[in-house]
Amino acid sequence: MARKEKQTEPERRCIVTGASGPRLPLVRFVLGPDGAVVPDLEEKLPGRGAWITASADAFSKAEKKPPFARAFRSSARPPEKLGELVTDLLLKRCMNLLGLARSAGQVVAGYEKVREFTDRGPAGAMLVASDAGETALSRARNMAFEAPLLTHFGRDELSLALGRENVVHAAVAPGRLAVKFVRDAERYRLLAGLPDSDMSEKRNLDD
Repeated sequence: MARKEKQTEPERRCIVTGASGPRLPLVRFVLGPDGAVVPDLEEKLPGRGAWITASADAFSKAEKKPPFARAFRSSARPPEKLGELVTDLLLKRCMNLLGLARSAGQVVAGYEKVREFTDRGPAGAMLVASDAGETALSRARNMAFEAPLLTHFGRDELSLALGRENVVHAAVAPGRLAVKFVRDAERYRLLAGLPDSDMSEKRNLDD
């Protein structure tokens, strides 16, 4: 039997930069029946989609010279403060995904529990609060191994999402929720202009 070739994901084109590539760092928009431009973060809304790179620069250009009418070939009314709106929506979506993972028993929080969890196997995502100190960050790097290391969210945000006080370390189990969470967290980081705290920093620490 012939081996099936691995399917590649269709590329998407940013309507601001004109660059094409995987949809991972892009945000989809659709046109509502009333002509309003709607962010489609779950990428499930019907209709023709228009994509914008998740970066502060791309969204700033989209606000100054909206590209939606050309993309949709129709009158289009984008929301005000588009970048701020999508950044807030992505943050809420990330916290909602953490809450879902918690309800499904796919998150552990607290240094000791995270350490025990990663001793048994790799995490799908490793989190350390953005307002934690260097010691906490170093511990998270040591526990992350090959898992994405995220420092995008503060203690208050993590604590609220996970229903406990003073969350500094947390880990999400591998699986569908972790994949969705990591993608949305990365889009949030890019759009908010936050630094990359992933494996490149871990390698620098080990050098």
